[in-house]
Amino acid sequence: MLPVPQAKAGDLSGQFVKGLDLWCVSAASKHPEDAAKLIGFLLNDEKAIKAIGILLGVPPSKKARDLVSADAGSAGARAITYVEGLEGKVGPSPKPWPKGYGELLTGFGRIAENIGFGKTTPAAGAQEFVDLAGKTLGQ
Repeated sequence: MLPVPQAKAGDLSGQFVKGLDLWCVSAASKHPEDAAKLIGFLLNDEKAIKAIGILLGVPPSKKARDLVSADAGSAGARAITYVEGLEGKVGPSPKPWPKGYGELLTGFGRIAENIGFGKTTPAAGAQEFVDLAGKTLGQ
């Protein structure tokens, strides 16, 4: 793995480190305390950390990375080394995706398939996406 190309040698500010999965609790949850306990368990319990390993990407905490048993030279060990080597060299994480992003992403995939299989033209697909984005993002 290598960093993304940069405009100036050594400048990694266009990159950021982001967990693949974010554990969260819905504001409408009927059991927020239980959900918080589950998240705490997944993030802090040694057995849980070892069971998850790097399945969801490189663990965000040093404690978790140290607990994950990755054989030296394995893809997991190289991924952990890479992420730890970026520490202090990357920019801030971007803001969360806007509300409706998931729906827009799904729509984009559907439109792209329709174009790819000749069910619609690129121009019509582009207009459909613009319309969907306007409706979904409320613009």
